[in-house]
Amino acid sequence: MTCFWDGIFCSLNNEDKTLLGLDVRCKREDIIRVLMEKNCLVDTLWQGKELREQEKKEHFQAVKDYDVRKIYGGHWTSICDSFLLLICQVLKVDISHRYLNTMISYKYSGKARKVLKFKSNRGHFEIMR
Repeated sequence: MTCFWDGIFCSLNNEDKTLLGLDVRCKREDIIRVLMEKNCLVDTLWQGKELREQEKKEHFQAVKDYDVRKIYGGHWTSICDSFLLLICQVLKVDISHRYLNTMISYKYSGKARKVLKFKSNRGHFEIMR
């Protein structure tokens, strides 16, 4: 039940892993730990809008409290997901996430290096090819 992290892992190329300070042979858990270390109040736009200060704090806290050991029980991907917001910020990327028939947009506040695309339904998350 690690489809969320499998999708994230598969979307990252060697350049992304290097930007995170990781070896190209890293594991899912390594990526999560580095994201948690780089946790910050994000400036990422969600659905074209800036998050309120309280929302930024809540997303920061959600990443801070994340238990890497529980990834095998699944990841409850939020409609505005804390880790997707953080990935945009840290990797300077935009994310396009199609949940069922709804497009969800995460935009890096500066010039994005690229766009990561994902899709999900009520029980599965994956990279969109």
